[in-house]
Amino acid sequence: KPANKPPSITACAPAAIASFETVTTPPRVPRRKTDARRRRWDETYQDRLFELVSAARSQPGNADRLADVGEFLRDNHRVIGLQVAPNGSKRFFRRQTEETARHEIELAYAMAEEGLQANPKHARSWALKSAILLHTYGRLTEAERSAEYATQFDPKLIAGHMALSDCYKEYAARLRERAAALRAPKPETRTVRVEDSNGRFVRTDTETYYVPASPAELAMAAECDRQAAAFEQKEQVCLDNALAAAKGTREEPFYQALLLFLKKDYQGAREWLERAVAQNPDDPVMRHRLASVLETLGLKDESTEEFARAVNLQQTTCEVWL
Repeated sequence: KPANKPPSITACAPAAIASFETVTTPPRVPRRKTDARRRRWDETYQDRLFELVSAARSQPGNADRLADVGEFLRDNHRVIGLQVAPNGSKRFFRRQTEETARHEIELAYAMAEEGLQANPKHARSWALKSAILLHTYGRLTEAERSAEYATQFDPKLIAGHMALSDCYKEYAARLRERAAALRAPKPETRTVRVEDSNGRFVRTDTETYYVPASPAELAMAAECDRQAAAFEQKEQVCLDNALAAAKGTREEPFYQALLLFLKKDYQGAREWLERAVAQNPDDPVMRHRLASVLETLGLKDESTEEFARAVNLQQTTCEVWL
């Protein structure tokens, strides 16, 4: 669980902060002069992380710079890998363990908390906190409250509307799951007397049978579906608000595509995503989403190529492909 009082970026996680300095410091410059064609396998990740941490340290108490670090750690704490050879093992783009992944997301949460200590009305920090609470810790009620603060303090923050949308989506999913469980027949067991052809007792067996849902359970399931539909409507409103906030920006095609994707209009989503990628060629999230849509459409080769372009923006990947 995240710490209640996360330390500052200059004090928290000394080992991690030290690693920023030892792995991503200027000594790499002479190494590049010596062998300019060689790149370390996590160099892209470490270089970007060092830039963000340095900016946060140069502006103590700046909630935006803290949010930059937190968002980067949140987006990259799960390391992507590929199984290149047909029968080969999965190769990851940088060294990672469950412990280091957990440490990175905890540090991201600490950045959000520190940003809120510096500025309690900082919407980006509230949105970041909401996303981590929901997707990492499963604390839905707290995540919803944080997302509501984000949209309240900055109605034009797309991340805030998306965080609140994710909360409503999770509420609806849990209610749909509950409704399905209520409608499902319940297994029961009973004892059966087994006799031979002459009617003599042989043994006692136990068999399983299923009891249909009761009227009360069916009524509860219907109520769950009603509540889920209400949350799904709220989710759609949040997505519409996110699209309205993105209106006229370079991100607008991405959110147009997202709405079509959720409606299962994959071809329409592809067209908008290709436009979004053309306008934002260095955005790995948009490229990942386009790769996902291409795979859904059955375009495996195009999907793999787009996926490679996406990960090349986040990781040093040449070793994996060899």
